[in-house]
Amino acid sequence: MLDEMDVVYGWFERTRNTLADNILAGRIVPIGCLAQFQTLGSIADYISLHVLQFGYRLGLVDAQAVVELMTDREQRGIVLNKTELLLASLREDELDEVPLLFTDSEVELRANRLADAFWRWWILRSLVDYRKSRKEDPTVDMFEFQIMWGSGPNEFWQRYYQPPSSFSTRHSEARNLERFAERTVRGLQTELWGAIGVTEDWFDAVRDVVASVLAGWTGERVPIPQSAKFQDFGPETDGLSLDTLHFGYRIGLIDARFIVKLMADRKQRHLPLTEAELRLASLPDNELYEIPLMFNDPDTELRTNSAARAFWRWYILRLLFNKFKPGLFDPRVDLAELGISWDYDRKGEEVEGGSPIGGLWEHFHPRGRDTLFFGKRARTQFFEKFEQWLNDNQPTN
Repeated sequence: MLDEMDVVYGWFERTRNTLADNILAGRIVPIGCLAQFQTLGSIADYISLHVLQFGYRLGLVDAQAVVELMTDREQRGIVLNKTELLLASLREDELDEVPLLFTDSEVELRANRLADAFWRWWILRSLVDYRKSRKEDPTVDMFEFQIMWGSGPNEFWQRYYQPPSSFSTRHSEARNLERFAERTVRGLQTELWGAIGVTEDWFDAVRDVVASVLAGWTGERVPIPQSAKFQDFGPETDGLSLDTLHFGYRIGLIDARFIVKLMADRKQRHLPLTEAELRLASLPDNELYEIPLMFNDPDTELRTNSAARAFWRWYILRLLFNKFKPGLFDPRVDLAELGISWDYDRKGEEVEGGSPIGGLWEHFHPRGRDTLFFGKRARTQFFEKFEQWLNDNQPTN
C-alpha cells in the first residue's frame, strides 16, 4: 500500500510540475472563477467534490472558484452535502481552509473516473485552443500530455488520427493535424459524458425525471417546485418519519423551510418527537443550512427505506394524476420514464420493491379498438382505475 501511494504521489508531483509550466506559458488555462464553470453549461452541474479536489491538487482550479461554485449551487437550491455547505459558507479570508476540507487520499482520488475524464478533457481543450490560435502543430503539446498523464504513447494517435493520403500537400497535412486535435477533444468529451452517466447519483436522476414530468419538458433541467402540501393529507401525515422527509428532500419535493414548519406544528400539538426532530422544530430561517447537515444517512440506507420510497412514489403518482386528467398529456410517456428512473438503478438492474410504476401502467392501460389512439372512452376508464389505485394505496406511515 505504501509503495502504491509513493507511485501515485510521484505521478501527482510530475503532472503538477508539467501543468505548472504549461499554465505559466499560457498553454493551459486554469479555472479561477465561477464564470469559467458557467461556460461549460450542464457539464458544470455534474462536477463533484472529487473532481474539484483532483483539479485543485493539480493546480487546475483555485480555492476561490471552488467556493464560488458551491455558493452558486446553494443559491440555486441544489442539495449539498456537509462539506459542500461548509465550502459555500467560506469567506474570502478563509480560503486557506479549502484544502483542509479535501480529505480523500491520493490513491482514491486518482482512481476517480469522473475526475480523470473531466480534467483530461479540460487540459486537451486548452492545449488545442492555444495551438489553433497560433496556427501551430497541436500534436507537440499532446505528446507531452500523453507522457505526463500516464497514457500509452500512441493511445490518442491510434484512436483519433487519420493519416493523410499520398496526394496531401503541406497545407492539407496541417489541416489534418488540426482535425486530429478537434476529434481528440470531441472524443474525450464523449468519454466525459460516459463517466458522468456511470457516476451520476440515483437521487439526481430521479429528481431530473420528476422535475420534467411535473413541470413540462423544455430541454433544460427544470427545478421541482417546493410545493408539498402535507395539510391536504390530514392527520395521517403525523406518521411520516424523518427518513421519509429526508428522502423527499433529497429528490427535491420538499424544502428545508417546510420541514421546519412541519416539525414546529407537531411540537405545538405535543406529539412525541426525537431529539433531531425537536432541533428541527426550533431552527430559525437563518439556520436552515443545518438541515442537510442533520441528514447524514448514506445513500444506500436511504434508498432501501421502504416506507419513504412507498410514500414518495405514491405522492408523485398523485401529482401526475392531477396533471394528466385536465389536459391532453399522454400518461404512457411520463409513467414509462418515471418507472425506469425510479425502479431501476444506474446499471439497469431492478431495485428493491419491484417495479410498481411500470406495473401500474401494465395493469390499467386501455385495451380494445381505441388502445392505439388512447381514445376518450379508454382514457376515462384509465383515469377511473388510476384514481382507485391511488385511493387504495395511500401510505399511512
